[in-house]
Amino acid sequence: MQTCEQIVNELKNYPKRLRKTEKKKFRSFLHKKLNEWGLSTAEFKSKRLLKSVDVFTKSEKPDVVVMAHYDTPTIIPPWLNGLFQLIGHTRQISLIIFVIVALGALNALGGVGDVIYYVLLASLLTLFIPNPHNANDNTSGVAGVLYLAQHIGRDDELKKRVQLVFVDNEEWGLLGSSDLRRHWLKSGIPFDRTNVISLDCIGRGSVPMVIQNGTSDVAQALYQIMHQDRSETRLKNMKFIPLSDNFSFRQEGAVNVSLFNKSIIPGGFYIIHAHSPRDKSVNADNISWVAERVLDYIKYVQNTASEQTATLTEEHDVHE
Repeated sequence: MQTCEQIVNELKNYPKRLRKTEKKKFRSFLHKKLNEWGLSTAEFKSKRLLKSVDVFTKSEKPDVVVMAHYDTPTIIPPWLNGLFQLIGHTRQISLIIFVIVALGALNALGGVGDVIYYVLLASLLTLFIPNPHNANDNTSGVAGVLYLAQHIGRDDELKKRVQLVFVDNEEWGLLGSSDLRRHWLKSGIPFDRTNVISLDCIGRGSVPMVIQNGTSDVAQALYQIMHQDRSETRLKNMKFIPLSDNFSFRQEGAVNVSLFNKSIIPGGFYIIHAHSPRDKSVNADNISWVAERVLDYIKYVQNTASEQTATLTEEHDVHE
């Protein structure tokens, strides 16, 4: 088996995955790697104008779906990254209000304020520049799913029960994951027993966090597993605010796992160097730790299912 660090180093050959050709080359790598580890793969292509191409492993009856987005972002202005460190990504509504009020005030002041206002607006042009370094966002999530894939590929039962997915166009509004969910529902694939976990930005940060958007049984169970090993783990309900692809599957109780740092203003949490050219390095131990806790959760789901089956069998024998 490859170590997580070896996987991370191999992924450095694909630093940018924003353009069509870059994504196609990377998907070929994913198929090759997953097939080598004994996993059959397929693709789903959306019909949007901005097409998404998702890669997934074939699974007969998945109890658990683990996903990561493989597309990479553009660059956000440094001042906006600074605000995230001040307030936190987990306070997105507060941040939006702060930015709108501040820009409005600068525009109303005139003079120097007016100049600053237009400079800040002009800085938003960086949003059209591909980020050259994406070690954490979301190469770390991809590395986590690939690390997990080695374990899944060695176990025939896990291959039937666990599906791994690499979704596209998360950075443009969760397009790949939302299109995939819609496709699965139209295809008649039931989600009543499926536990969906997204891994995004798991390579750097001191605070592991399980994020849910609404009601989620998955969140509580995964949080308990992670918290037992690292007591600083947090559980947060972001409700109607999306942070990653789990939001597309929020009705199914999907969760996202990310690593955060504490914001300067207490109570918030931010992802370091998100959408920044400074996103150059990760800690492979963080990635493998998250992947191993997800594997613990998969085993927990398996054991729970086995216990339920045994109980039903006993009840049937009693009635007989």
